Formats: sequence, C-alpha cells, structure tokens
Amino acid sequence: MAGRRDGEANAGGADVQMGSDEDEDAQELDIALDDEGRIAGFSHAGLNFGFRTFPKAIDSSHTSLIQKIQRDCLKASSARSSKGSGNYSEGNTFWITATDKPRCLLEQLAQEIFNFHTSKVQESKFVVMMDGKEITFNADLSGAEFWCLHMDQEDAVGWHWDKDYSAESDGVNIHPHIGTVTYFCESGAPTVFLEKCVGSPIIGSSIAGKIETGYISWPRMGKHVSFDGRWLHGAPEELKDALANSIACEEEISKSKRPQYNSEKKDLVTSQKRSSKNQKNRPAKKSSRTSKTNPRITFLVNIWLNHKPEYAKKMPKNLASKLSPALRRLPLTFDEAKLRSYRKRRLKSEVRHSTKKEDSLNALNQKYRWPIAQGASEMKATLELKIGLLSAAALIENEDHRCMLFSPADAQVIEKE
Repeated sequence: MAGRRDGEANAGGADVQMGSDEDEDAQELDIALDDEGRIAGFSHAGLNFGFRTFPKAIDSSHTSLIQKIQRDCLKASSARSSKGSGNYSEGNTFWITATDKPRCLLEQLAQEIFNFHTSKVQESKFVVMMDGKEITFNADLSGAEFWCLHMDQEDAVGWHWDKDYSAESDGVNIHPHIGTVTYFCESGAPTVFLEKCVGSPIIGSSIAGKIETGYISWPRMGKHVSFDGRWLHGAPEELKDALANSIACEEEISKSKRPQYNSEKKDLVTSQKRSSKNQKNRPAKKSSRTSKTNPRITFLVNIWLNHKPEYAKKMPKNLASKLSPALRRLPLTFDEAKLRSYRKRRLKSEVRHSTKKEDSLNALNQKYRWPIAQGASEMKATLELKIGLLSAAALIENEDHRCMLFSPADAQVIEKE
C-alpha cells in the first residue's frame, strides 16, 4: 500500500542488522521479534489482534465533520490504484507519536485511533524480559503511521502485507501490531482480510500455503475496522457489488416464503407495483458520474509499538496548515459490533432456487487470481480465492454493519519463480 515498507527481525529476540559491512551508513536495529513474529513485548499485553468492526465510530449525523475529513483526505492523498499489479502503490505515509500534539484534524484522528487500540498497554506499566533485556512501552518510539486513499469507484488496492518497507530491501519483515481502516464513503471495493501471515521474518522464505479464514468489510460512512497487522489484505474491485447483490438474493428468498396477500391487502400490492414501475422508469445513473461524485475514501492507520517505520515521516508543516484544525473534542464512538455465526442451513436448497442466483452470487462463487505485491522477493506470488456460496449467508446475516466472516471454499497463496 501507499508508502509502506517491509522489514523483518529474527524471531526469538535476535537483533536485526541493516545494511552491509561496506555501507558506512549501515545501522544496527536493535529489534527483537517474539515467537509470533511481532515486535517483542506486546503479543500478550492486552492488545486485540482479531478482526473487529465499529459501524458508527463517527456517526453519519456529523455531516460537517465528515465533509472536512473527506476534503482533507483528498489533499493528503497521493497514492494510486494498484489494480492488477504485483507492485506496491506509490504514495506517502505520515507519522504521529503517542506524545505529539496534533496540528490538524487528520493527525488528531490518527492519534485517537492509536490511543483507543493501545489503551491497555499505555495504562499498564508492564515489563517483559527477553534475552535478559527489559521491554517496556516507549511512548516516544510508538505511534500511528497514517495515510489517505481517495480513489475512483473502479480502482482497487492490490494484495499486500503492511510492513516497514525500508527494512524489506535488507531482508527483514517487520509488521505493525494492528492495522485499521476507517471509511468515509458508502460504496466502492470492499477490504478483504485473510488470516495469512508471511510465515517467516526472513524475506525469501516461502509464503505459500492454504488460507482457512477471511473477513470482508464493505464501505460504510464512519465505520472503523481493525485487524492483525501481519495479515494479507487488499481491496478487490471484483467484489464491489457482491453485498448488494446478495441482499437482493436474500430478499427474493424471503418473498417466496411470505404468505400471499389477500383481497383486503390489495391496495398495498398495488402500491408496491406502482413503486416498482416508477423505479424502472427512472434513468439509470452513469457509472462515470457515480465514480466522480462518490469516490472511495478511506483513512488508514497502522499501530506501531516501540518501532517507527523509516519511511513514515511527520506531516510537512505546509500541508498540515492547509488541513482542518484539530478539534477540542473529536466525536469518536468505538462501540464494537460482534460478527454473528452464519446460518449453515442456507447452503444450497434456497440459494439454488433463487432466480437471481446467477447474477447475485456469481462474484462470491467465482475463483479469482490476483498478484501479491512483493518488494525484495524474487518469487512471484499469486492469491487464489473462491469464497463460495456457503459464505453468502454470513454476509447476509451481518449486513447491518456490512462485514462478513467466511471460511473460503478455496484459498491459497502460490509461488512461482
């Protein structure tokens, strides 16, 4: 993704040395990774690494605030779509530490997102011993790496792992502890998160393997989601309409089960037909206009503890001065919505008999192949993903916050030289 870097450190607390012996500017990064491949000290410190969704982190009623953030995202965005590419998209990422005073609204939003996800770490004075060294939370070295994506509806975000990308060229994978996405749009490509890690902190090691679990999040104004910073993720344009189409399929199934209206309800039936007829007579909106008037706007924040990715820089003063100023209080509400278990009973019988099956669920039942962005590796990696019809029920079940937990019918990462 935009401006992000890969980096690695040796597991088990080993130091990571960056650069060659001949390089006078080579630096040794005293970074230790734990057995789970995270920057050491925080895997069991109270952080929640699972997929989480907060449908109304910023309520849609805060129209003025949302418009300010949307305008600021446009000014601060510099990344381009990486659709169909195995390369990282280009762009800048910014940095604000846990102790900095925000100079603008976007810095304030990034810092408050950081504070929410790390509150237990900041409040507790824990000490972790690793290889004889004490590891404690360092507020000056911890912070939020953030950036904005302001994209057309048809654009996509390529599959990738978030990393300290400056370290990738030196053969090391260093991931953020937590990744987050906040949506300031109602449409566009969904973000898909797959529980697939690189497997080894050493670049060049195989990343091939099966994927058992995934999550999909479609845009919703003011929604915030978080996930394990080690996971593979992207925003494929091919799944953009799967949510609306699957809901249409669900509605058709529900209608087939309803009792027929009797004569006393004739007026209601007539009204529904008239409404349907009027809807058909309305001119369809052109996709080009929709793309321009309804861009896909997301605000992304990576949570880093005790490590600052090299390429993430403090926002330039001249840019911060052009953005909306920080508020006295930012109305954020982190009320988490739980993903309910999907209904396995809706597997084949009802979906098969839906006349809209082909149109509405084809996107879910198709096998896709996408390249995975890799920086230093010589191996070309491809993601193969087929969600499957079974998962459609999960999507419908959780439509109220536009998220889905799924077990792919077929998902794997394959490698070729």
